[in-house]
Amino acid sequence: MPRSAFLVPLLLLLSLSVFASGVHGELPEVEFQELLGRLQNDPAAIASLRRFTAAPYTSWTSPDSLGTSTPIFANYTFKVVLYHVPPFVVIEDKEAEEGDPGNLNNTRTPGNGKLSGLTIDFLVEIGEQLGCKFEFLYPCKKAYYADNKRCSDLDFRSSAAALTIVKGGVESLLYSGISATFCSDYRCFAAGALKVTEEVIRDFFPTHPYMEKGFKIVVKAQEAQISFMSWAGPFEANLWIVVICEVVFVALIFMITEGYGTNPGLPQNKLGQFLDSFYWSLTILLMVADKAPTTHAGRTLVMTQLFFTLLLIAVYTGNLISFLLNKPLISPMDRFQDATEETAEKFGAWKFCVPQVQTSVGKWLDLQERLNDGLKFERIQALDLVDCVQKVYEEEADVTFYDEPVLLYRMQNNFYSRGKCGFPGGFCSDSAQTDETSCKCPSKDTLGRCLPTDNEWTPLKGNLITRGEVFNPFGYALVFRKGTVTDYMAFGQATQFVKEQHTIDRLENQWIPQMDGMACSTTSNTLITLGLENMQGMIVLTAGIAAIGLAIGLLEHFISVCVKVFPCCACLEKILIDIEAELEREHDHAARGDHTNDGAKRILDHNEEENEEEGEKEEEIPLPPPEEASVEDAVLELQTRLDRIEELLVAATGGGAGGSAAT
Repeated sequence: MPRSAFLVPLLLLLSLSVFASGVHGELPEVEFQELLGRLQNDPAAIASLRRFTAAPYTSWTSPDSLGTSTPIFANYTFKVVLYHVPPFVVIEDKEAEEGDPGNLNNTRTPGNGKLSGLTIDFLVEIGEQLGCKFEFLYPCKKAYYADNKRCSDLDFRSSAAALTIVKGGVESLLYSGISATFCSDYRCFAAGALKVTEEVIRDFFPTHPYMEKGFKIVVKAQEAQISFMSWAGPFEANLWIVVICEVVFVALIFMITEGYGTNPGLPQNKLGQFLDSFYWSLTILLMVADKAPTTHAGRTLVMTQLFFTLLLIAVYTGNLISFLLNKPLISPMDRFQDATEETAEKFGAWKFCVPQVQTSVGKWLDLQERLNDGLKFERIQALDLVDCVQKVYEEEADVTFYDEPVLLYRMQNNFYSRGKCGFPGGFCSDSAQTDETSCKCPSKDTLGRCLPTDNEWTPLKGNLITRGEVFNPFGYALVFRKGTVTDYMAFGQATQFVKEQHTIDRLENQWIPQMDGMACSTTSNTLITLGLENMQGMIVLTAGIAAIGLAIGLLEHFISVCVKVFPCCACLEKILIDIEAELEREHDHAARGDHTNDGAKRILDHNEEENEEEGEKEEEIPLPPPEEASVEDAVLELQTRLDRIEELLVAATGGGAGGSAAT
């Protein structure tokens, strides 16, 4: 037995011993040196340890690199197995009803427009960079075509079928144009919207991804119901709070700048000042100010408030009509986690539609059920993605999901552009008709009368929309047969170069529609007018404020009637007026430094003194009846009154003044 035969296991034992030495102790120095010497003296043993040998690989030099860039695949032709997956690959006459099943005769090419899509345009760009050519095929089983004279939907739409052909084997021989020698030189790959998954990496050579995307859910959204506060919808609640606080703040500033006696329009007591200032600030906001400022600070504040009012009214009125005419949409789900997280706001047992052709949807749901104990999705089966989206539109299912680019393309071309949207919307039993009128009357006779038809129109309300963030991110790549040929590396380098040139960004904008840009084909262009439901909240609120004003007016009228009818009410009114006047005088005293606080008492004392003086006057100087008084008595009475007035003046001005007056 050669020595190399036992040196290999000996080296393994040596490795295990070195590993064990880190736990149970060091390997004896003598034993280690002996094993190392025997290994060094046996080249055959060293060679037997080489489990991997260096392999040649294909490399490509980009035009931006140093040196000369040459098309390394000049005159090479690669076989590309496609499958129908718009917007990445669109195959014309994919059923092969006009012949050439599987495109064996290469009758469908990018040049004649019978092959198109984002991936097709990407391959054209890659071919120009690498200098290679392509022959395109797609899956079509021989037996099915022989029996039905057409290719099966389950074949030409299946990514699994395309990968089966590239991988080779007995199953690949079931498809048209595939023989045992197909791709014997390993110059073949699959293309479409192939994701880089664990299975793909295990069985194939994928290139560097040329696009990164993920799953997106699609649900049916309905119009939100008009609420009492819809008129306030252009502003959020916190913004309305800020506006109210601004009005109050400006009122307080008015009290400071205009309320210290310079503005006759403001009362002197603080409560009256605040109420009048608040009303002033509010009327400025409504562009009908009822007062004029008298100070420079007040004028500046009014200018600021007017500018704020201008901006507020412009923003509010600019959004109000759009908000009232375009009702917001509400959706049953906002993200995929609403079906998996019990703490989610819209958590529930949602019904998922699972397409048979797009197997990745079912696999993702299976994974989530394994990761979440007790989670079980309610599933509704359908043939493909379009059928699933149709079930969501008809409300047979709550939600479905798939690759975002494919989903958006299908929504635009199979639903929005065909009238399956809007309020109201619907669909016709004849898929060629996109609105109710043409569905019920697809053709007319010479007199303009509708010909009989079996078409049925199904009215539906709602729009299909995508919701939430992208989940389960992945990359799309070209997938090569696994073997010793490494052409996929050069394709990966060229892919990265094309991405850096923003070619993929341009292709995305060209082929993938955006949710915000989708418009329903049946949307009416007639003028939309507001109805009572749009304005009912504002009408009720205005009526409520008017009712409050009316109640205050009726109360004032009632008081005025009471004053005229009941004398006690008149006395009460007089006392209230006197108290208000005294409060104003107290304000004046405070401004002059007089801090007397017994104003109400002085009012009552003042009233009592007036009553006493009036009583004294009546007692001291009685007036005789006019019919009994003579001229002499009238003169005497007048003299007496003048003397009394003189005495009062002397008492009021002092003795000196009185002496002067007497003199």
